[in-house]
Amino acid sequence: ALAVTAVAAVRARWPGCEVRVLSMLPASSALADGAHRELEASTGCSVAYNPLPIDSRDFKGMGAISSTWALVRACACWLRVLPGSGAPGASEVEWADIVVAVGGHYLFTVTNSIRSSVRLFRVVWPLILARRIGRPYILFSQSLGPFSSPGSMLLARQVLRGAKMVFAREEVSANVARAAGLTENVAVMPDSAFGLEASQNPRSGGLLAITLREPIHGSRLQLAATRRRYL
Repeated sequence: ALAVTAVAAVRARWPGCEVRVLSMLPASSALADGAHRELEASTGCSVAYNPLPIDSRDFKGMGAISSTWALVRACACWLRVLPGSGAPGASEVEWADIVVAVGGHYLFTVTNSIRSSVRLFRVVWPLILARRIGRPYILFSQSLGPFSSPGSMLLARQVLRGAKMVFAREEVSANVARAAGLTENVAVMPDSAFGLEASQNPRSGGLLAITLREPIHGSRLQLAATRRRYL
């Protein structure tokens, strides 16, 4: 829903423009193929895998040596973006006149771990490229934070400061952007998912859709208490 409404908003703002989607999912993700087919059918856009050859699952269940090697691979990708060319995904970003980061709650880390930081790095990689290459970018209908380590906070701050505009889904996230140094180019907007049009006429009386998600913030005891409260 968030990607579909973002594409619709871009087309409404720039009629006749060509829109391409660069996924947050790498080719190794089991969800990628099905999600990409559905998005292509809903929007008519071509959808490419996330170009970063690093998945946060590279760190799951690894020992110290394996995790260190995965971290070296991540750093190698970072070094490749410094010249601005030849980095994974650079050609896709160079093609665009503007990059729009689709809404949702993706810019966060929940633990002070390498794996959580690498997930954040993979998600913001196209925005890092856009800033380096010189393409303007917008964060659209976003929830931001928390950032559980100084490194993830630094990464998020650099991405936020480079944005032409940050549209937050709530005031809490807008304050995260302001704390990163943004002032005039921050605004609060409704969740873009509410702009999704029904594919068919709803039944009389209306419908209420509820999406259940596992809580992700807090200690194990806090998560259990949150789960019980909402259930």
